[in-house]
Amino acid sequence: MTTITIRQQLRPVTLPDGRRALIIDSIIPDDAPELIREGLARRAIVNGGGDCPCGASWPKPNRAQRRRLEQVAYLHIEIQHAADCPAETENLVALVREWVATG
Repeated sequence: MTTITIRQQLRPVTLPDGRRALIIDSIIPDDAPELIREGLARRAIVNGGGDCPCGASWPKPNRAQRRRLEQVAYLHIEIQHAADCPAETENLVALVREWVATG
């Protein structure tokens, strides 16, 4: 059985509100199937402050999240992709599982 690894990287970005941040992204494996590469690429676009072709974007933090950002340097925000988008979590997990099973 082949082992498949999707490595992570820290990447500096400027968020939509102008703040600089380090985000955690997946390094897109060259040998991954096209839909996995597309899903990971779309997530990287949104993580960096851009818009996904499905319409998902980096949401504005709510009041509690803004207060938290003033106190700490960590914030986890869920991005909601369209149900048929390859970057949507359930779709991407299913694609990776299929790739692992056939790898």
